[in-house]
Amino acid sequence: MGAAALAGTGALLGLRPRSAAAEPPPETTRLRLLKTGSICWAPQYIADDLLRLEGFTDITYVDMPTGAVSVRLASGEADMSLNFVGPNIIRIEAEDNYVRLWADRPYLHKETLSGLMARLDPALFLRVHRSHAVKIGAVRELRPLLHGEYLIILGNGTEITSGRSYRATIQDAFGLGRTAGGTP
Repeated sequence: MGAAALAGTGALLGLRPRSAAAEPPPETTRLRLLKTGSICWAPQYIADDLLRLEGFTDITYVDMPTGAVSVRLASGEADMSLNFVGPNIIRIEAEDNYVRLWADRPYLHKETLSGLMARLDPALFLRVHRSHAVKIGAVRELRPLLHGEYLIILGNGTEITSGRSYRATIQDAFGLGRTAGGTP
């Protein structure tokens, strides 16, 4: 970690190291990174310099309109993203104008749950309550409750009660059949 920090500092100061290793250059010199306005730009500036030191000469930033990062990467529109690693997030909890991202530990992020959900892949994350969203793949069990609510049990044992207004969304996401009357 210390060497990476030293290299990043040197790159920011305009210092260029001499090639000390007999490491071959990368197979490609072109790299397209996703650009979003919601993350701090400092890591991208540092990453840009470090990637150039590694031999990437054509680094471009691809605008990412609202949509899923995974879709942009899978379609070939971009090669990498510097966003927070979404696969580690198992649930999201609203806290006023912040959200708490639950992964290996809780992370506090300054954004509303609605704003974050608009940018997340709907095939991966599902809003289940006005204050909660879950990673679909982290759901271990769904137990129907009264009045159209569900008890959602995640793989780590966390239990979340869904909101009634999210019943149809939950049923669609998990392939639960609905009758013409709207009840399961």
